[in-house]
Amino acid sequence: MPPRKKAKTSAADASESTTGDNSAAQPKAKRVARKGRRGRLAGMLDILPRDVLYEVFSHLEARDLVNLSRASKALRAVMMSRKSAPCWRAALARMERIPEGVPCFLSEPAYANLLIFHYCHNCLKPNTKRIYWMSARYCAACLPAMSTPRPELAAIYDEVESELGRDAIRGALFKVECVDSVIRERGKGNLFIYHKRDVESFQRKWRALSDREEKAALVQRQQEIAEEAHKFSMELCGLKERRNMDVRSDKDERLDDIKSELCAAGWRAEVKFMESQGKLEELSRHRLVNKPVLLTDEEWEKIKDEVIAIVQPYREILRASKKRRALYAARLEYLYQAFWEYRKALEVFPRVDTLAEEAQPTARDLAYMPEVRKLVEVDPGESLDADTFKPLIPALVEKWTENRRKAFEEKWSRVAKKKRPSPTAADPMALAITSFHCQECDEPHPIRWPAVLSHACIPWRGGAKPVKDDYEYAVQECFYGQAFHREDNKMVFNKYLQQTRDIISLCREDPDVVTYEAMEACPVRLSCKQCAKPGRHEVFDWLAALRHEVQHHLSEKETLSHRWERVSAEEATRATALAEALHRKWVDEVAYGLSLGRLSCSWCEYRKKTYLDTMIQHVRFFHKIENPAKGVDFCLLADLRARGAPPVWIFSPTLADDLAVKSLIAEGKGFFAESA
Repeated sequence: MPPRKKAKTSAADASESTTGDNSAAQPKAKRVARKGRRGRLAGMLDILPRDVLYEVFSHLEARDLVNLSRASKALRAVMMSRKSAPCWRAALARMERIPEGVPCFLSEPAYANLLIFHYCHNCLKPNTKRIYWMSARYCAACLPAMSTPRPELAAIYDEVESELGRDAIRGALFKVECVDSVIRERGKGNLFIYHKRDVESFQRKWRALSDREEKAALVQRQQEIAEEAHKFSMELCGLKERRNMDVRSDKDERLDDIKSELCAAGWRAEVKFMESQGKLEELSRHRLVNKPVLLTDEEWEKIKDEVIAIVQPYREILRASKKRRALYAARLEYLYQAFWEYRKALEVFPRVDTLAEEAQPTARDLAYMPEVRKLVEVDPGESLDADTFKPLIPALVEKWTENRRKAFEEKWSRVAKKKRPSPTAADPMALAITSFHCQECDEPHPIRWPAVLSHACIPWRGGAKPVKDDYEYAVQECFYGQAFHREDNKMVFNKYLQQTRDIISLCREDPDVVTYEAMEACPVRLSCKQCAKPGRHEVFDWLAALRHEVQHHLSEKETLSHRWERVSAEEATRATALAEALHRKWVDEVAYGLSLGRLSCSWCEYRKKTYLDTMIQHVRFFHKIENPAKGVDFCLLADLRARGAPPVWIFSPTLADDLAVKSLIAEGKGFFAESA
């Protein structure tokens, strides 16, 4: 049988087979798999012309250029040369949301590295976000060692000023940075810090120079660098904030689109419930929702099931919530019935309302009290009706009033720096210095207790109070549109306390103990010497004097005793009689006409801030009174004494022939003094 044939693998093998050599074949060398050939990039620098390389590099991004410059020493030498500057500038120009140009104190590669790579320039710690002095990034651990506080620069400033004069430094000499948190190693107060490298570099250059002109040029150059660093820093912060706003806007738009898709899929009630309960963050912070990318139809189909799984548990929660709200609303209706039966039992017509009577809680105020809430939230099996609430209403009203009183007494205590009134002092709410001012409407006149509870900014007839749970939702639905007293954080204690105390002291009373009623009965009248005119001066009661002081002399630093003086007892008596007559006339002709408060009908529960003619028509139409009388058939709910009585003029007898003076006296606005 002939020998088996062998396949030829090469020409050498073929020649061997032809000669009949039966020796063993040599083993083949194994090939080593390589991804690429080493040194290929270095060879490219020798083969390609530099112009071609720079043309290629000009189309790369700034991040790629920085990474390329770190690939080898040869590439670094190419990328750091002056001829590569156009490539860097082109790459920086393509970056978004950075200031135009390059700072004069940084090269293009250094600027690109500063903007793109977030690592500490001292310890190389990653994820270092903040840029300091528009020069470097430092982590919190390295910042104290790389910064210099302001006090340490005093010697440098003194040396520059002694050499070049005080006018040499017209701006910041070094780049300054304001840190949000105080550096612990340096103690408190060192919020402004400077780059230690800049300071040390300036010191070396300054000490190396001996010529005065060269030193002046160095200082000017240093100030230009500081100014440009500040400009670039402000522009970068503004662009960063704008980018954050764009990202937030895109995220909000994506969330709105997802909510719309959920509503279209039948989850509208659950989404609204999550919003009302403050649970929407579970949806908005989900990884599929919290993206600055607009939602598309294809993407919604992919994420729909996972998003619906977030909302689905709230369907059962909403069903139980609706059941509780219906139960609470039914029980609150019984509270409403019991409260109005209590109010009707107190109503006696005709009556004349006062602000003290108006300062009463509403049914909605009682519903927010813990005692009522505890009763309403009892087990659903418990039976409640109006009779359950009727015996509780008087005590609840009294407790509500006492709680409000304590809240305003606390304002008095904080300002007076006392925890409680002294044993010899009167009721703090009755003191003459005790009044309040509203910060919301900036009412200039003082508001006293209990009229402060009736102030227009506290009782609120809106319904949009933030809802925290099912009970508050039921209260809002049951009493929507009814007034309730909001928190009194808009009310502050007497803003002009010191002026009030000084005026009371001028009236020879002790401001720590004198009451409002005692000051109203005080016969002392005051005159402002600073505003007096030759032959005439005005006379004020204590409230009118306080009003005059606040309006005309609030910014003046001199004490009131240098500006005010007491008039004689006889002049005070005559001025008081004229002032009271003028006040009654003002109330009748001005206060009612301008409706400086709410008008209240004496024959029914109608109370409203409306025009005088509207109230007159109401009384005529509903109560058949042809000529309604002010203060009898209706009244004005306002503290008309808060601004004080109108001032009265006292004229010298030398002005007896003055026509203007005669006119004022004829109108009851003044009188002649007995002596010139």
